[in-house]
Amino acid sequence: GVFVGNDFEDNLYGHLFEVRGDELVGVPISEETSPKYRYYKHQSFIQTFPGYRILIEHSHLMNFIRTWWALIQSHRIFPDNGRGDQTREEYAWRLMKQLLITWKERARQQGIQPVLLMIPTWDQVYQEKDAINDARTERVTTLAHKIGVPVIDPRPALRRAAQESAPLYYPKDRHLTARGHRVVAVHLRERLATLGVVPYARAARSTEMGHQTTPGEGS
Repeated sequence: GVFVGNDFEDNLYGHLFEVRGDELVGVPISEETSPKYRYYKHQSFIQTFPGYRILIEHSHLMNFIRTWWALIQSHRIFPDNGRGDQTREEYAWRLMKQLLITWKERARQQGIQPVLLMIPTWDQVYQEKDAINDARTERVTTLAHKIGVPVIDPRPALRRAAQESAPLYYPKDRHLTARGHRVVAVHLRERLATLGVVPYARAARSTEMGHQTTPGEGS
C-alpha cells in the first residue's frame, strides 16, 4: 500500500535507505542520520513517563499539551515536511521508485504476485483534487504499470461513498474511519477477485452497510 500523503516524507526522513546511482542501499539507523527515528525516540520518552497513560485517558489538558508538543517537534525536525522543495521532492521520488522496484523484484523472487493499493488523501476524495498528491499518485501508478504491477485505486469507490453523510475520514488527522476502511476493503477484495488473487465466491460474500456486493462491482 502507498499513501502519497506522507509516504514520500517518511521514506525521506526515515533514512533507512539511500539511492546511489540506480541502487537502493540500506543505511544504519541513528538519531543523527534519521530525523524520523529522532522524532519517535523523543515521543517514546514522553509516552513511557510514569502516569502518562492515565493522564491521556482522563485529561483534556494533557492531550492538548501532547498535541502541542508533537507539533512543535514535528515543525522543528521536519521543516515544511519536505514539501515545496523541488530538489527534495525529486529525491523522495527516486527513493520511492527504487523501493517499489526492489519490492516488486523481491516479491517475484519469492513467488509472490505483487499488487499495489493506492490509499487516497481526504482532498483526493472530497475535493477530487490534490495537486501534489495527484502528481505523486500519477508517478507511482505509471511506474507500477511500467514494471508490470497491478494497481488498485479506490478513489472512485470512496468518492461514491462520500456522497452519503457518514464520514470516511476523521476530521482531526484525516485518517480513514471504520467506514472508510470498509469501503476500501470491499473495493480491494473485488479487485483482487478480478485479478484472480482471491476466489470470486469469497469476494461475493463481503458486505458493506447491509449492501451485498458482487464480483466486479465498483471495479
